[in-house]
Amino acid sequence: MNKEELRRQLLEKRRAMLPGDADSLSAAILGRLKTLEVFQDAPQILTYVSSKDNEVDTCVLIRELLAAGRVVLVPKASSSGIMEWRRLEDLEMLMPGRFDIFEPPEHCPAVTTISPAALCLAPGIAFSTDGYRIGYGGGYFDRFLAGFSGSAVGLAYEFQITDDFQSQPHDRPVQWIITEERVIRCAEALGR
Repeated sequence: MNKEELRRQLLEKRRAMLPGDADSLSAAILGRLKTLEVFQDAPQILTYVSSKDNEVDTCVLIRELLAAGRVVLVPKASSSGIMEWRRLEDLEMLMPGRFDIFEPPEHCPAVTTISPAALCLAPGIAFSTDGYRIGYGGGYFDRFLAGFSGSAVGLAYEFQITDDFQSQPHDRPVQWIITEERVIRCAEALGR
């Protein structure tokens, strides 16, 4: 199946989820995430902010991390197609930015040094079991992951896992995918 058709079908399915179902499945996914040693030990957590289309909800996790004094970095998309990571101090400071995604305001300084032990939580509309993902099509996360030396984890509902698409040369895999049912170790990405 081509990526556009798969993106359309899975977005439709995600948008059709009942809010209570999305909340309970997100809670199960985040519960599995918290058991990973790479999550527990990460000096920085780089995460998307769930904003639309019933994405796996990261807002509860971000609140917990901030309350625990962990370093949380969230992306701000630039018009040049690059994501800048900015340290978040309070979830309430976020505002809608490009693509209706919640972002930190301009006065939050960009973080230029990201630890090689950092963990990045990557969103996606579809994930293959070897770690490749289909996002919204802007390529922001792929460009970032191409130069990222830390670990990346895709957060997805089980129905978003499919091997019905081919990765492209510019695509970058995540090392793990976590769903409400399992933790998938992506061999291709772990071997790099």
